[in-house]
Amino acid sequence: MSADPANTAWRWRWRWSAVIALSLGALACDEPHRVDPCADLTCSPVTNCDPGAKRCVAPDEVPERRAEQSPSLALSSKGEVYLAAYAKEGGDLLFGVWDPEDARVRYQVVDSLGDVGRSPSLALFADDRPAIAYYDASNHHAKFAYLDPEGRWRTEIIDATASVGAELSLTIATDDVAHVAYRDLSHRALRYAKRQEGIWQIEFVDTGSDRSLPPAEQCPAEQRERARRGLGFGVRIVAQGSTPLISYHDGDCGSLRLARKSASAWTVQVVDGWDRETYRGATPEPLTRVGRFSDLGVDLKGTVAVAYTDHTEGTLKVARFPAGVPTIEVADDGLRWQANDVVIKHVVGQMPTLAFEGETLVVIHQDARHRHLVLSRRLSDRWRHTPLPFATEGFNPDLVIAPGRGRYLAAVNRTATARPRIEVLALP
Repeated sequence: MSADPANTAWRWRWRWSAVIALSLGALACDEPHRVDPCADLTCSPVTNCDPGAKRCVAPDEVPERRAEQSPSLALSSKGEVYLAAYAKEGGDLLFGVWDPEDARVRYQVVDSLGDVGRSPSLALFADDRPAIAYYDASNHHAKFAYLDPEGRWRTEIIDATASVGAELSLTIATDDVAHVAYRDLSHRALRYAKRQEGIWQIEFVDTGSDRSLPPAEQCPAEQRERARRGLGFGVRIVAQGSTPLISYHDGDCGSLRLARKSASAWTVQVVDGWDRETYRGATPEPLTRVGRFSDLGVDLKGTVAVAYTDHTEGTLKVARFPAGVPTIEVADDGLRWQANDVVIKHVVGQMPTLAFEGETLVVIHQDARHRHLVLSRRLSDRWRHTPLPFATEGFNPDLVIAPGRGRYLAAVNRTATARPRIEVLALP
């Protein structure tokens, strides 16, 4: 009996398929076990694993040259350096992450709807997600951007009731509540907003009425009407626990003020720069110009410190509030000894930024004579000053210090012949 040709062909195909399958299985067993390069990496909310590089990297969407104004720094719990900045070209708000292996910042666009991103102020939630308060110049609004738990940027309006937010400052308290202080151009006043459960609560901090101040500290109403600059310049906010504190400049009377929230009311005090006894009311220009630039901090003991510019004297000053009453000292008088024992006066203290290293106060500020940055540190009972290694001119510095995570400085390096650029330095 002859075999069926079709049945015979099917049997041969089945046998060859089995042989091929066994051979491929053997080859597969001989291959080494493949390891996922991202398996052991835990990336932060702003980075993702790059399998090729076998490390966590941030998005890289924008050339570094576009980030040229208003750097604002923050350090994550892992020691990652985050940066918010404004791109004048395009008018965009940028967020960046310092890449230590490539020695550069990787930027992404957070908001590009109009001319947005001026005066950015960066802070972090408890889980290291970044948040940024910033000015929308197209609409004259204060805005807020944050990274949601899914890794997407969200934006919302803080205040659109007037022309607000040209200068602002953000802090996030330990309870993850965001606090923003900002200048109200329409009312020439200082405002404050608090974000709870996604809702912004807005209130005035200082309108210039001064009725609650002692008579000696009050700025006369006729002076405010004559100067018409208002309050809220150089605003800075920090949280002392859950209590917000704000330092700011009174442009009408040329003084530095401090506001503290207690219960449902704000308490305002004049820190430096105003003396009613010498007021003559002959000119809209105030007799003093103190605190147009300031920065605010709280040390480990809870003591508040403000570093600020005294433009009248051309000095850097620091005020501390150990018992609520300011104790003021000149941190840098600008006197520089030359090799031939000649003393030259420099104007110092411009654009100060402060941070605490343990109990040691560190302030970086600009020496206006050469526009170089200077690091001033209070050691024992005296201040020591060290020039910083910016090759040319440093503007708008921002300093962050965290125990065990390093000291970092961001500033705009600007000359008359080159395009401004933001540099990040790891300080020794």
